[in-house]
Amino acid sequence: MPLDAEIWLDCTAATIRYRLIHNTGVQTRPIAYSALAGNSLDKRPYNLMKVVARMMVTLPEEKRLLLLNQPFTLGDDYWRDHDDRLLYLQSVENLCFDNLHLGAREGDRFGGQLGAFLGRNGRALGEIVCDALRKQFGISV
Repeated sequence: MPLDAEIWLDCTAATIRYRLIHNTGVQTRPIAYSALAGNSLDKRPYNLMKVVARMMVTLPEEKRLLLLNQPFTLGDDYWRDHDDRLLYLQSVENLCFDNLHLGAREGDRFGGQLGAFLGRNGRALGEIVCDALRKQFGISV
């Protein structure tokens, strides 16, 4: 997608956010998203991983992991694409790890040192999270 189209989408989202706050007092963080799809074989499918990555960046930290608890449509082609700029699956995984780390750090005082020193257990936890994400998205990569 051309850069000017992305700027237009971000400006539209900002305008909607401002109007909602100004007119109704409701505070939101709209996400403007454009996906390309077509009948031609050389076009990429809808980039669903990109929209999930954008939503996770935009969502408050305490709500990010809730997003992954929702059922997603399975299918490799829809989740694999990265539009040659950003690996969105890695972005989603990193945000999940950040939230797990924050949650574990908050939970340190209640039981365990998971947030401070993960070590071998942290690697196992990371593999569980990656495997669960890829299974949820139906990705066999």
